[in-house]
Amino acid sequence: MEQRMRNLVPALLIIAAACAVALTALALTGVLVPGEAAFARFVQDTPGGRFLEQITDVLAFSAVQYTVVAAAMLVAIRARDYALAATALFVLLGAASNPLLKEMVQRERPTPADVMVREPAAGLGYPSGHVMSAALIYGYAALVARRHAPRPAAVAAVAVTVVIVVLMAWDRVYNGAHWPSDTAGAAAISALMLAASCWLPALLLRALLRRSAGAG
Repeated sequence: MEQRMRNLVPALLIIAAACAVALTALALTGVLVPGEAAFARFVQDTPGGRFLEQITDVLAFSAVQYTVVAAAMLVAIRARDYALAATALFVLLGAASNPLLKEMVQRERPTPADVMVREPAAGLGYPSGHVMSAALIYGYAALVARRHAPRPAAVAAVAVTVVIVVLMAWDRVYNGAHWPSDTAGAAAISALMLAASCWLPALLLRALLRRSAGAG
């Protein structure tokens, strides 16, 4: 089962890359995905939306997310998995890069003429910063759990992360702050960033160890 999951990772990353490229290209042109406006209005009619919104507000709170990162990083350090611990720094850098990505794409948010804007938001729309932060931070915690927690806890952590990211994407569309493609693009970009954040520290650590061995 574990080997099967590892074999799936490259395929999933290829899908994420294809989605990120396609959605970013559309965002650059200002074109929506066909049917996207109608889908956004459908999402805004979700029953019990106000209750779900309160949950996502807690999950998006900076103090909660930083606590999750710190706790996951501590677990990695205690397990002597220093490369995975260093991944936390790259994850935070990835989340912080969102304003730069928005400036590069320059896609406007939905207006009251398009959807019901429950939560007016300043700035540009693509990719969604809330979704990027959630995907990167909770995704990092899930990776730590998958590597160092018992299997049932690891599976639960991955499932919870998927639910959190979907909820966050729903919330941003429900509130009229983003188009669905803003959130989907953010999730795809974050998956690639998370993979790179795991790969880079391990690569750097191996390079340092080889250099130390050569010097010795």
